[in-house]
Amino acid sequence: MILVGVAGEFVGSMIGYTIGRTGGRALVDRYGKYVLISSADIDRAHGFLTKRGDGAVVVGRILPLVRTFVSLVAGIGDMAAVPFRDLHAHRHGGVLGRDRLGRVRARVGLAQAVKGFTAASFVVLGLVVVAIAVFLWHRWRVLKRSR
Repeated sequence: MILVGVAGEFVGSMIGYTIGRTGGRALVDRYGKYVLISSADIDRAHGFLTKRGDGAVVVGRILPLVRTFVSLVAGIGDMAAVPFRDLHAHRHGGVLGRDRLGRVRARVGLAQAVKGFTAASFVVLGLVVVAIAVFLWHRWRVLKRSR
């Protein structure tokens, strides 16, 4: 299970990198509005990667949600393929994280985890959903104004 997770993450990252490298800027300009990404966002991320270097990719691969886009941004930013591959392949935290996550899922189980929720837990969950909806609405308005 761990090896399949690591292999899937690696292949997915390389696909994202390749998409970014071959036509990322044009894709963001054309389809970015559907996933709430603008050219300004890519410029900001590219500037961060340029300033921080390879370490930004390592940190970006560890952070939830950021890891989804760091491969694409590295490709758009013309990061060399070999360092990108090596930085990703040697990140041992991904293997350890998959191991821990798999063990927790096996021991706890989703049904067991939900069974322990209280009314307060569902209120917090509702607030999180509302916060995400407000963020997406705000993001959509910012992108609409920038056009």
